[in-house]
Amino acid sequence: WVARLVTEGELERGFLVRARIIGARYGTQQSVIDEIVDDHVAMAVVLLHQQDRRYAEQAVAAVGDADLAVNALGDLATNLARAAGTETEGPRSSGRDLAYGLLEAPYRTWLAHLADTDDPYTQRTAWQQQVYGIVGRLGDRLMSAAGDAAWQGRMVQLKNGTEWLNSSLAGKWFRAALYKGLGRPDFSDMPPDADASPAPETIVKAPA
Repeated sequence: WVARLVTEGELERGFLVRARIIGARYGTQQSVIDEIVDDHVAMAVVLLHQQDRRYAEQAVAAVGDADLAVNALGDLATNLARAAGTETEGPRSSGRDLAYGLLEAPYRTWLAHLADTDDPYTQRTAWQQQVYGIVGRLGDRLMSAAGDAAWQGRMVQLKNGTEWLNSSLAGKWFRAALYKGLGRPDFSDMPPDADASPAPETIVKAPA
């Protein structure tokens, strides 16, 4: 109904609505409720426009940008743990959770103001730059906290053979993944290795 109202011009394109979802996660034998999920997000009704799908498409694609960056950070955490010779699942999961937490509020703000522009593609580019900055700085923190063992590194088995993996190489792969997925950053506070080129066939990926 809202989609019809905005498509027919009865609602201004920038009019905000709040989409809400409520759900339950059931526990043992579906007889008890372990967790209740209650979340909402404000968005402009232009995202529901039935003929102009540009805004909705860029909003969905922006979520993909966040996922890509979070996956790159998870790979970085995995590689740092492998370089240090420690287990990988804990750091990978913690890194991903932290990245999603840091991106949540900026995405909500970006989405709420998406209709303020006549060019959603430019807004998408601005979002990609923001994601690059947030997740890039988080990656720097992970590298700084990785310790001497990761800095020194060790030989690891890759699908194409073995290679000496350390925090420096893991960081280059991480930056290259962000650059490939999000584009070259155009702000001045990014580290100098932001566009380092990797050897894609040797990037260590954790099992899905």
